[in-house]
Amino acid sequence: MAIKSTIGLRDLVTAELLTDTVAGTTYGAVESVVGSINIEISDDSGSANVQYADDAEFDRLYPLPKLSFSMEMADIPPAMQAKFFGHAVDTNGVVVSSQDDIPPYRAFGFKSKKADGTFRYVWLLKCIPVKRSCDHSHNTEQGDSVERQTGKIDWEVVPTVYTGEYQYMVDDDTAAFAGSKATFFNAPYVASVSGDLEITTQPLDQYFAAAADGSLIVEGSNTPSYQWYKPVTRAYDGTESVLTGNATATLTIPSDLATGTHYFYAKAYKAGYRDAYSEIVTVIKGAT
Repeated sequence: MAIKSTIGLRDLVTAELLTDTVAGTTYGAVESVVGSINIEISDDSGSANVQYADDAEFDRLYPLPKLSFSMEMADIPPAMQAKFFGHAVDTNGVVVSSQDDIPPYRAFGFKSKKADGTFRYVWLLKCIPVKRSCDHSHNTEQGDSVERQTGKIDWEVVPTVYTGEYQYMVDDDTAAFAGSKATFFNAPYVASVSGDLEITTQPLDQYFAAAADGSLIVEGSNTPSYQWYKPVTRAYDGTESVLTGNATATLTIPSDLATGTHYFYAKAYKAGYRDAYSEIVTVIKGAT
């Protein structure tokens, strides 16, 4: 797959997000958004919080992702503004703006042309408008010239409640994408995830004597791969360190583990499935 910069925008579409719960998401019909000029996507996520100990990087915590995008249009007609900002439309087709209007969440999809002629396909799954400058712009004639005034809306992109996902993106020269390309914008894309992995055998709390080796065992559904972690406390609080070289269902605990109380848990993962995490177990290493 060639590495090329993106240079264009086309086929902007949108659909209203009707429901978003732990049970699933539903969207309205996809509609074309005519007259798109430019979309600028910004990653406004904060910087990682790095903790140092023993004169080295000890841990790194990442904040929740925060994505935003700015949409510039040749014009944003009143009917479109009503859909985007939750305004009412009366029986004469007049858009009625009220202080009580609540904008709905929407999904947006579009293609961005790359320098080699191929396209990048994008879906932003849950967007809410945060700023607009489109309400009363008009063309101003200045002698024999016209000053064009465009409409612009800034949106915030947030993760869905259902999956925690917020963006799908793929280049159309990706081999596995060939079968989905023609229908990608027919509806907000649903990732091809086979289901959730499950932990079928949990690791157990252990006590080990000073000179003894020990082990923790986990098992997951659908023959996944594993990664073990060692948190500082018995909580999924971002304090964990990754145990490199321990990517199997069995974690061998070496005899030189420091005396005291330690915590461990495992992640089961597999392409096409959502990850599963084991319970956090306590391992106590005795002094004798």
